[in-house]
Amino acid sequence: MDTVYSKNFFKIYLWQGLSFILTFLSLFIVVPIISTDKPIYGIYTVCMSLSIFLSYADLGFLGAGQKFAAEYFAKKDIQNEIRVTGFTAFILLICLLLFSGVFLVLSYHPQWIIKNLTDFSEFEIAKYLLLILALSTPITLLQRVVQTIYIVRLEDYVYQRINIIGNLLKISAVFYFFRDTSYDIVGYFLFIQLINLCATVINIGLARRRYGYNIYALFRAIRFDREIFDYTKSLAYSLFFSMFSWVLYYELDTIAIGSFWGVEKVAIYSIGLTLLTFIRNIFGILFSPFSARFNHLEGLRDETNLRTLLDKILILYAPITMFSLLSVALLAKPLVFSWVDVSYRSSVPIVQFLVLCNFFAFISYPLGMLLVAKQRIREMFFINWLIPLIFWIGILVSKNYFEERSFAIFKLISFFIMAVVYYRFLLRFLNISLVNSLKRYIFATFPSVLFLISFYFISKDWFVFEKSIKNLIIVTFIMGGVFSFSLLIHYFTSSNFRVVVKSIIAILFKKNKF
Repeated sequence: MDTVYSKNFFKIYLWQGLSFILTFLSLFIVVPIISTDKPIYGIYTVCMSLSIFLSYADLGFLGAGQKFAAEYFAKKDIQNEIRVTGFTAFILLICLLLFSGVFLVLSYHPQWIIKNLTDFSEFEIAKYLLLILALSTPITLLQRVVQTIYIVRLEDYVYQRINIIGNLLKISAVFYFFRDTSYDIVGYFLFIQLINLCATVINIGLARRRYGYNIYALFRAIRFDREIFDYTKSLAYSLFFSMFSWVLYYELDTIAIGSFWGVEKVAIYSIGLTLLTFIRNIFGILFSPFSARFNHLEGLRDETNLRTLLDKILILYAPITMFSLLSVALLAKPLVFSWVDVSYRSSVPIVQFLVLCNFFAFISYPLGMLLVAKQRIREMFFINWLIPLIFWIGILVSKNYFEERSFAIFKLISFFIMAVVYYRFLLRFLNISLVNSLKRYIFATFPSVLFLISFYFISKDWFVFEKSIKNLIIVTFIMGGVFSFSLLIHYFTSSNFRVVVKSIIAILFKKNKF
């Protein structure tokens, strides 16, 4: 790891790790409570899926802006950093207003996106959830601006501290909104939005005090800037196409399933999708700090340290990614039964397929960030039209046979193809042969993978639990235990992994180095 920034990496991991634990608790506390009513849970899931579209509302300019803002920060040009951030905020604002209008229209006609919405109470719930979503979209603008300020400085952990407090309040609130005599999912959703607003305002104040960040200059910079538009547009359009592709590939599942088969199938699929989103958030925590550092090194034209950093990321995260996901996939049955109930038996294969989608995340995440840092527009376009094309052709061909499972099956196939494409670029960038790269990053994991598969076949009939917090905790500890043991095996069988781990420990405990 880069010595200068290693301390910040681990601060980010510490605080985002705490945030992850709270998200974990939320997942296993909130979901079992609100999933007791399948139709309403299905409605809530569809509305939450729509809210995810707000993450893509910047037309790619926010991602491009973060890249160039990070480069300006590395060069200590704060004035241009603020100009870039303000311009990207302007683009985001325009798009959010359009999304808000669409959600507002849907709040009066929720039956347009939710099939079989005939019950009046369910209609009203869908209406008010969509209305709250429409009115709360400006919060997203503030959140993304705050994230940009902290991310380009590799100090994401600062705003995470406030978000952790907010998440604690959200988890606690579920016991108020969902009691024996109350199932107030609308009130709970409104409460979440208010907490998000308060946390964001506090983080803006912290940025002003911590960095002397000129918030007033930033707000004045929220306008169209032709110069910034001209040098960000190529990357922005490519990132926008990436986001459009990702929406087609990732965010339409529940909407399409709801349209094809109704909200009960959405509820069955949503168990796997919830875990996939959860895993995606984990890997976002693990890999997100490297995006800003890639941009720093690219801005300084430091190719040697860029290659070294990428190599160490692959060595370190290959076993973490592969072993953790195998542990979850192999114990999916007891996990689902103890988490939501045996009535979600059909969710088990969906969970397994969707969890394994990220099996090669240690390749796809850093290589995707590297393509952005190096502005490899052609490669980005190729990946982003190929993956959704394969995904939707597969679904259209197989949906009559596999129903909602077709979405999980072809999501896995598409992810695997994407990893292969990224791997080709990896070989060229690191100037390493296929055989040597496989030995260095993949084959070294085989002893631990063999242990995990052996454990599954030996113990697959041992762990079949009924729904309860106690059983869920037991299954979670079993997964954590087999993951930890497989990682320990890898530590003793992979010399490259030992070298990276020891270098990280040495950096962390080295005095006066940061």
